Amino acid sequence: MPSLHEEKLNPYIIDFEKIKSNNLNEIFLRAFGNLTKWFIKRIYGDKMLGALVGEGGEDVSPSDVKIVGKPGEVKAYAAALEAEKEHIRYYNQYGPDHPRTARAKAILDMAVKKFERVTEIPWPIE
Repeated sequence: MPSLHEEKLNPYIIDFEKIKSNNLNEIFLRAFGNLTKWFIKRIYGDKMLGALVGEGGEDVSPSDVKIVGKPGEVKAYAAALEAEKEHIRYYNQYGPDHPRTARAKAILDMAVKKFERVTEIPWPIE
């Protein structure tokens, strides 16, 4: 009896070239934003986003997400994700008016500007 080998697919793909070629309409950007919020939640845990993302069903690991683009685009996206995570963490821990939160927000703003400059795509989280 032959054995069945199932390959695990990457069901979630962020491809910056396809995003840029999609004319950046509002519906598509909203979907990109929802995927980015979901990705942050899955990487950094359910407590990270709180009300930003509803509770999801299946548990997905970061290895289930494939990010495709030029090295600078992928690095800028990763840096912005990390800055978003730190800002959310400090916001939840200290509140919006704490100096650590303000510093994290400034770092996030710089990372977002770099992402937008490198990819020519607006950052999907407001």
